[in-house]
Amino acid sequence: MTTALIMTGTGTVVASEIESRGENVLEILQTGICGTDRHLYQGKLGESEPFVLGHEVVGIIRKLDNPKTLLGDRVEVGDRVILAPGINCGLCNNCILKKAFCENRFVYGFTPFSDSKHPELNGGFAQFLDLKPGSKVFKVKEAIEDDRAIFTEIIACAVGAVEKITEVKQLSQIGKCLILGAGAAGYSNFVTAEHYGLHASLADINPEALRLAEKTGVSREKLINLAETQDLSEQFDAVIDCTGHGEAFAKAIQAAAKGGVVIEFGAFAPTQPVKAFDFWEICRKELTVRGLSETLDRNFPMALRIVEATPYRLEQLLTKSFSLADSQAIEQFLASAEAGKGKIVPLSTT
Repeated sequence: MTTALIMTGTGTVVASEIESRGENVLEILQTGICGTDRHLYQGKLGESEPFVLGHEVVGIIRKLDNPKTLLGDRVEVGDRVILAPGINCGLCNNCILKKAFCENRFVYGFTPFSDSKHPELNGGFAQFLDLKPGSKVFKVKEAIEDDRAIFTEIIACAVGAVEKITEVKQLSQIGKCLILGAGAAGYSNFVTAEHYGLHASLADINPEALRLAEKTGVSREKLINLAETQDLSEQFDAVIDCTGHGEAFAKAIQAAAKGGVVIEFGAFAPTQPVKAFDFWEICRKELTVRGLSETLDRNFPMALRIVEATPYRLEQLLTKSFSLADSQAIEQFLASAEAGKGKIVPLSTT
């Protein structure tokens, strides 16, 4: 039996003992607490059946009885890996025709137990995780510390945002890029945009979020305090909105230059209203607006390279560390809008 934190309903996380039943098992070293975990906990993504939270996972392969069912890198027992959270069925119409938007997609840390009477180790807020067939794992170099490695999943998402931009414009055509929101999602998009050579700025209304970004090495001239800077009209060839607030979409449209690209990072919950704005602006400026919701497995190798290469001190964004015994404190963090990023380091199993 192993300890796991099960979200049994909106605003409720329960520590439980679950039996591992996997042929391949991952011992979890750390799991990042994502903004989406907060949205799930707060009920902003709707009600859900019970499941184990957590999808930003770094761990060690501890059991490997059927390695042929795993995809990604070839691994052995003892390898430290990052887990790509999504598994597509490969059989539905969307998988066959679009190679995306799987109708039966399983996602660690999102998908409810297949049988509520028999809980599964299907999320990262646990000591161990049972790796389902089709899981993709990617080896982490020894030089990359765990505190940096847990940013891989969100940076893989950010690589997808840059890809969306390049589907419309060549990177050489992007003069300035604005990232709205300096939380972990926005910060990771900023780091990724800079890795690709974009002249990026990071904006937020929360001075604490900007202070944390500066602590990681982001220079002040690249930071914009939206509480002090009111007019960003038509200054940026690309805008990526990562605020988690629907009202910021209007700000993204306003900030985009003529012929610009706006990426909605999928960070705001569908229950939040979008602030009214002049839709004519999209036509007048001939903007391209793209959405992003899925993490593509193919982006994980690039994300790991960015995590290793970036000069920014990613680990400085981590402000809270919890063990699985800290379930009450974890719930308080999930319920809050506190700046910074949290992580869960499970209790030692040795």
